[in-house]
Amino acid sequence: MVLLELLEGVPVIKLFSSLYGKMVLTQDISVHSIQYDSRKVGHGDLFVAIAGTAVDGHAFVESAISRGAVAVVVQNDEALPDPFFMHAGVTKIVVPDSRKALARMSANFFGHPSRKLRLIGVTGTNGKTTTTHLIRSIMEAEGVKLGLLGTIRGLIIAFSGMESGDLAQSSFRFGTQTRPSLRNDSDINVSLLWCSPLTGMQVG
Repeated sequence: MVLLELLEGVPVIKLFSSLYGKMVLTQDISVHSIQYDSRKVGHGDLFVAIAGTAVDGHAFVESAISRGAVAVVVQNDEALPDPFFMHAGVTKIVVPDSRKALARMSANFFGHPSRKLRLIGVTGTNGKTTTTHLIRSIMEAEGVKLGLLGTIRGLIIAFSGMESGDLAQSSFRFGTQTRPSLRNDSDINVSLLWCSPLTGMQVG
C-alpha cells in the first residue's frame, strides 16, 4: 500500500519527506507492513513510535530505521531532528497521537475489516468479562458464530487462527487476525469486544 492511502483520515501535524533537498511524494512511497515493535521491522515497513507507560517507542526509531523502515510515525517531533531523516532517506510523519494514528492506519491497511462485522462493544469498570460471556452464550444458543476479543487477552471462539496474547495495540492485531478469518469463514458476522475504560480501540 502506498503511504498516501495509508494516511487517509490520519491527522498529520507535519510530514517531512526529503532526500538531500529532493522532495519525495507520499504516493511514491510503498509500505510493506506496519510495525509498532522495532524488533519486528523489516525492509519497506512503516514504524509507529508509541509512548507507553514503561517504554517510549520513540527511543527505538533509529533501530527501526536501521532495520529498513521507509517511514516513521511519531508524536514527539523532537525525538530525532529532520536532518537525521533526510540523511537516512526516511519519511517522518508527526501526528498528535501515534496510538490513534496506528488505529486508523491499521484499518486502512487491512481494508476496514470491522465493516464486514456487526460489532458489540462492552466497557465499564467491573463486569466486562462476565457480560461478554453471557452475551456470547446467548448468541451461540441462537446459532450465531462470533469472535470474542479483549484488551487483556484474545479468546478464540470462531476466528480460525486467532492468537491469544497482549491486545494493547488492539486495532492492528484485530486486522491481522480477523482478515484471514473473514476470508475463510464467510458466515462469521459478529465480533464481541470488551475494553478497559483506559484502552481505546478503533477497528474500522
